[in-house]
Amino acid sequence: MGMQGCWRPVAASATAAATADQTDYPPRPMQVKCYHFIWSGLAIVFHFVDLGTDVNVITHYFRNDERGYAYATIVIILVPSFIISCVSYQMFDLDRNREGSHKWNRKLKLRIAMHVIPLALLLRCIDSLKYAWKSWRTGRQRNTGLQEKYYKLMLKEDADCALLQVLKCFLESAPQLVLQVSYIFKWVNSEKPLEPGWTGYDPLISAVSSFLGMAWCLRTFKNSIRYVQEGKDNIGSLGNLFIFLWHFFIAISRISMLSAMLYISWAYTLIAMAIHWIIMTVSLLRIENHVFCTSDTSVVSRTVTFLEKLSNNFLTTVFAVVSIFTYIPLDEGDTCIRYTCYYSLCFLENLLGASIWYWIEGRYWFKVLITVLCILPFILGCSCMVVYYHWFHPKEHRISNGNVIVEKGQVENGFVNVVGQGENGVVNVVGQGENGQGDDGSEMQEICLSEKL
Repeated sequence: MGMQGCWRPVAASATAAATADQTDYPPRPMQVKCYHFIWSGLAIVFHFVDLGTDVNVITHYFRNDERGYAYATIVIILVPSFIISCVSYQMFDLDRNREGSHKWNRKLKLRIAMHVIPLALLLRCIDSLKYAWKSWRTGRQRNTGLQEKYYKLMLKEDADCALLQVLKCFLESAPQLVLQVSYIFKWVNSEKPLEPGWTGYDPLISAVSSFLGMAWCLRTFKNSIRYVQEGKDNIGSLGNLFIFLWHFFIAISRISMLSAMLYISWAYTLIAMAIHWIIMTVSLLRIENHVFCTSDTSVVSRTVTFLEKLSNNFLTTVFAVVSIFTYIPLDEGDTCIRYTCYYSLCFLENLLGASIWYWIEGRYWFKVLITVLCILPFILGCSCMVVYYHWFHPKEHRISNGNVIVEKGQVENGFVNVVGQGENGVVNVVGQGENGQGDDGSEMQEICLSEKL
């Protein structure tokens, strides 16, 4: 995403307020800890574990003569991988242009090859681990300047990884999960005996891990973005818990409904998903005005080229696909209205799907169970979202610039202009007050704001 780290001195009043909870602020001093290496290493290991799990599930489908499920899984794996590579390469290309690096060397060839294969997400994880190592090494050499430079680059790569992981999660893992749960429904109704050993439980184990992974992925995404956003207050432990529960319950309800519909009819389910995608694409294009990987020249002139506009629209269509499972705001604005509209639409879809399932399914216990899974977790997820925003969402928004701190109370119901000297020049921040939940859900816009700064 080409983020530029924008850490500047914070006023004493902000420092005192931040000492109680440092969940999301970049730590001072910027020192790499042991857990940075552990998490980066685990991310690389889990990438190969995920690949092995995919191969195992595909093999399971072929062994059980479920070629439709197997071929659909292969398509779901390959297509999102190339989409993620396109997004990652655009971020990489913007970084390269900003650095003025246009040499055709071995390193550039390797990066292009990793995006073509496609292993873009693995490359980002390796880069994060590399910058963590360089920051730790220069810290041991007492070179504070290089230590902080590599630390910021590590956080930037972590934020890029988090965005790509969200795309992978909801373009690849979530559709696979719909297939797996639909296959489980089919197995339950067929009353076929399981294969001997653990192999018979492959789809079930993969489905449970995917449910947890999707919720954890979004929680990590929100925190990773805040690490590189000094103007955002941090999320507490209870806030993180309710974010996790919010997305976990929503994922259960959406995937249960889609899996039930897919079990009944593949064709009608795909048509319904396509209609949802078209509605969300049109809505995002008309309502949200985000910028993605826009060059510095376009930011200054407030204009975008045709290719930049095309890439923005492409990203909008991608996140419209993501919205089949969850909604990630792309632009600043009143998230209260957008969340209300989105979750109202999804609740109507879940209600319709549950009604169709209850009407068609023959077994009483099975139709009641799936109907409850379509409705109850959705209500619980929305309740966790309301609890989070009402009690645990950070209430103060700081824009730190030297000794200038803008608190939330100063920007409500109006505009605020902050002009100051940033790391790379003059910083202009224009913000509008809010009358709803606020604009904190707009992680994509935070990324672009960081690029502009």
